[in-house]
Amino acid sequence: MIYAVDFDTLPATFLYHLIYSKPFVFDSHELFTEVPELQNHKIKKWIWEMVGKTAIPSATFSMTVSQSLAHYLSVKYSVNFVTIRNVPFKKSIDTIDIEQRRKNKWIYYQGMLHQGRGIDFLIKSMRELPTWTLILAGEGDTSDELKTLTKELGLENQVIFKGMIQPEELIYIAKNAWIGINILENNSLSYYFSLANKTFDYIQARLPAIHIDFPEYRILSTENESIALLEKMEVAEFVAIIKNIWENENQYKKMVHAAERAAESYIWEKEEKKLIAEFATYFPLLRDNVQK
Repeated sequence: MIYAVDFDTLPATFLYHLIYSKPFVFDSHELFTEVPELQNHKIKKWIWEMVGKTAIPSATFSMTVSQSLAHYLSVKYSVNFVTIRNVPFKKSIDTIDIEQRRKNKWIYYQGMLHQGRGIDFLIKSMRELPTWTLILAGEGDTSDELKTLTKELGLENQVIFKGMIQPEELIYIAKNAWIGINILENNSLSYYFSLANKTFDYIQARLPAIHIDFPEYRILSTENESIALLEKMEVAEFVAIIKNIWENENQYKKMVHAAERAAESYIWEKEEKKLIAEFATYFPLLRDNVQK
């Protein structure tokens, strides 16, 4: 059996499948043909479209990371896609010190600093939040541009670039932050149907978070109250959400408690059982081992 992770591995996987008649599983972590990097390259996009249409229907089974993306891909390729969320292992952390969070007043972003991630929007928003600090944990293609923007706006003391840091430090920063941030520009279907890993990292840190109002985050917001939704990337709306939660301490405590409950549910210890069950359905040897 061959395990193909995302489109870049499909050509080699499909060729091996044809030559040796080996079954393969396709695991799509994103809507590859709709990533921003391909939108202005029609020929490259067309090639990858053909790769998908040729190879994916031959997979023993296919999976992806969100319900919305599973539905889209199922329709596009006329095959069923199973949803296996990319959630972390459960993390045990000390009691959350809400008062210390209020003293810190950290707005926290964890992830790559790439185009379309809304980081420039966050930096500009800090002009309206002069007593707050924006913590950016990560690096990316736009790191230098974002640092230049920060200097131009005179926000060096408010915007902290932490760079790439170790996972154990990430959880420490997150649990001491006041709010997590995950916003994206609506410039590709890949972003629109995304379900970012940081979503669940924030939950494991028992950290309430503001997410862009895209399908997956809308679904999650109905399942637990630790998530607030930003409908439009407008500074006034973003600042209003921050201030509204800040002024309502009881609401914030409810969001923390909701994150604590969600931290017991959105974990790999539970999600892996769905993955193993799916493999066992198609591969008898694995099914026999699971039953034992």
